[in-house]
Amino acid sequence: MLSSLVPKALRITDLRRFLGGQLTSLLGDAMVSVAMVFAILDLTGSPTALGVVAAARTLAVLTTMLAGGVVADRFSRRRVMLISDVARGGVQAAVAVLLLTGHAHVWELAVLQAGYGCATAMFVPAVTGLLPEIAGEHLQQANALRGQADSIAFLIGPALAGVLVTVASPGWVFTVDALSFAVSVAQLSRLRPIAPAPPRTASVLRDFGEGWTEFRSRPWLLTYVGTAALNNMLFPVFMILGPVVLGRGRYGPLVWSVLLVAGGVGALLGGSLAARISPQYPARMASALMVLFPLPLLGLAAHLPVPALIVVTVVADAAITVSNILWITLQQRHIDAAVLSRTNSFLEFGCLAARPIGQSATGPIAAAAGVGPTLWVAGVVQCGVAAVALALPTTRDLPAEPRDRVDAT
Repeated sequence: MLSSLVPKALRITDLRRFLGGQLTSLLGDAMVSVAMVFAILDLTGSPTALGVVAAARTLAVLTTMLAGGVVADRFSRRRVMLISDVARGGVQAAVAVLLLTGHAHVWELAVLQAGYGCATAMFVPAVTGLLPEIAGEHLQQANALRGQADSIAFLIGPALAGVLVTVASPGWVFTVDALSFAVSVAQLSRLRPIAPAPPRTASVLRDFGEGWTEFRSRPWLLTYVGTAALNNMLFPVFMILGPVVLGRGRYGPLVWSVLLVAGGVGALLGGSLAARISPQYPARMASALMVLFPLPLLGLAAHLPVPALIVVTVVADAAITVSNILWITLQQRHIDAAVLSRTNSFLEFGCLAARPIGQSATGPIAAAAGVGPTLWVAGVVQCGVAAVALALPTTRDLPAEPRDRVDAT
């Protein structure tokens, strides 16, 4: 009876090991999402400085993401992920030392977070390619479980960070994050990937070209990347101005943490739903859910009370989680494993390319136009993006499985 309640994907030993390591490192990341905000605000009191540090990390991801896809398709994806986690743990340990000793400067944090971004750019394409090797036929369920691990982390992490920042300092949160990467390294070391390491080709440029050809030949990927890029450009408005609106006063870190925890609850619910649904046209459903994305932005702009903000954040994060899981599973099912990491790197690059604009411009725009108008405009534009995504024909008729695979069965 109880065994029937356990997702079939969790019966895979390597997947359990992978998820255990991911949950631990994601918990550290979720804590840092709070600690970084208040570390920089303590140093400068400036939302613009916060945007600069965030932009440094994102720009580093962008400049190395395409190389990360080539590396992940040429070498062992597990090894690439191990090296990435070792590097990220080292970066967070260095940030912890700077903050705890009182020697931190914004430029140092920006440089270190750029290093963190480079390591992340190696990790993301590799993990996208590794998960189908581990999960097999339970791929969407495995993606949902990974999403739930992320949700659990962001459910617990911000609350822990809010308490730790309040009673101690942000530096201790970075110490915890550095240790969490050590746990992830230990778990990844125990994996036995089903597929062998991909063979090396004669030319890196040829690998790059193959990935680009695969990416641009799929109109549904281009549609997704375009809408996701605009959403990503607007998302920093919430992450930067949210703490400014809600984080004033002695208990500011706890108030902002509660809202992030609400997002974790929504994402957890969304992951649970994604593990149980099998839409015939996943891209159609994923695009429709984008309508709910801007609810927290609009709630902040409308000065909703905290309980109402919690509700709309839960709904929005549930929608985001289901949508993302459907998109990533489509990518893994429709694209050949040998070129999957390279194709994913182009997708990630396109999705994130506009985010530094939002991260760098949010502070200055809010200072010039006001926090309220900035929130309203961002929310309304995000609603428009969702409407465009629903109107585009390239995603509506994309089946869950490639048509040639369906015909073969």
